[in-house]
Amino acid sequence: MKNLEPGIGRLIARIRHGIYSYVADRLKNRELDVGQFFFLRFILHH
Repeated sequence: MKNLEPGIGRLIARIRHGIYSYVADRLKNRELDVGQFFFLRFILHH
């Protein structure tokens, strides 16, 4: 496997953080946290 560009891991981490922050903001008034949301989403799609 080829080595990835040095900054690609950092870029992926920033995108992941942005997605988690967005979802957390949307869930803040519900009794569900981000981890639970993604777990339930996984179950729904599998």
